[in-house]
Amino acid sequence: MKVLLLIVFPLPLFGQGGIIQVPPKQPVPQEVMLSAQRATQALINKSVRGDYRALVEKENPGWSKIASRGRFPDIKSYQAHSIQLLKKMVAEGFIFQAAVAQEAMVGHEVNYKSGGYKDWMVFVPTVNDYAVMDREVQPARLRKLRSRRFQIAIASKAALEAKGQEAWTFVSGAGITGIQLRQLYPFLPKNEKLLGFPPIETAERK
Repeated sequence: MKVLLLIVFPLPLFGQGGIIQVPPKQPVPQEVMLSAQRATQALINKSVRGDYRALVEKENPGWSKIASRGRFPDIKSYQAHSIQLLKKMVAEGFIFQAAVAQEAMVGHEVNYKSGGYKDWMVFVPTVNDYAVMDREVQPARLRKLRSRRFQIAIASKAALEAKGQEAWTFVSGAGITGIQLRQLYPFLPKNEKLLGFPPIETAERK
């Protein structure tokens, strides 16, 4: 299967000496894509087992700062709130049954600093089977659903070299927009088609 590799044309940045030409991004190596897929599978395996703390603690630190800004006094408060939300979903009848990380098709070099890109960012599609209690009908019934979503796996090149698969951190792709993601990496393409988000859909299953 062919891998879609996005290469963005050079971007001008403004520095003290005038315009700085940012070099074009290089294709994400296949081994990096595979590492991101394996790390995503390890993460969602923990989710299925109910290890919500691991899910929250593996969120990308830069994204956690953005998501918590103006809403929580610190990251720990934000993480505690996220764990409580997940537990509440389960208490209200959400059952996470299975999930599979699929082959990653889109990746970007990101975080341009000191003459080079420092991080990898990979969009990893996932297929998720779960059930929810539908209380809007009487009697209430359990609905079985399958959703196609994605995780945004992020790792610094240096950390990936040193730690391997454990270096990956994550941002949920559920409901995210290009504008939101550019808060983390400002020089991503403004056109979401160029970003290459995997499709998101949900359907009932038998």
